[in-house]
Amino acid sequence: MSSLGLDSERIDAAAVSFLSYVSIPALLSSAVGCAFFTEYWMHGMPVLAKAGVTLEAVLQLRPILVLFMCSAASGKYAAACAGPDATARFLRFNALATLQLVVYCALNADWLGCGVWTTFMAIYLFFGFSAGSSNRRKGA
Repeated sequence: MSSLGLDSERIDAAAVSFLSYVSIPALLSSAVGCAFFTEYWMHGMPVLAKAGVTLEAVLQLRPILVLFMCSAASGKYAAACAGPDATARFLRFNALATLQLVVYCALNADWLGCGVWTTFMAIYLFFGFSAGSSNRRKGA
């Protein structure tokens, strides 16, 4: 990574910062949007409508959706608090879940969603395989 001008401490800090300042707030703002502004939240999730999910169905599932989003945010928070190694492991694992979102968006022709989730997946994979001491060769 030195050819990119990034040392291990900067990569570790960037991975934890990404979870803390980008990923967690995005998830929590989505939870707030779903809880209080459901109709507008649905406009930001076109894949749901393309898959045939109605506003009425989302309104019925709203408490569960908000709970899932808050639970995911708490998992990200726990990983970020546990440090770079836990963050890297979390990001590698979360890339699989994000791949499911990419595939789901592609199957429903939601190309914007594909782009957004592919971007998140790329970031998860980059930090997941470059952050944390367990991903570095000892003595290299």
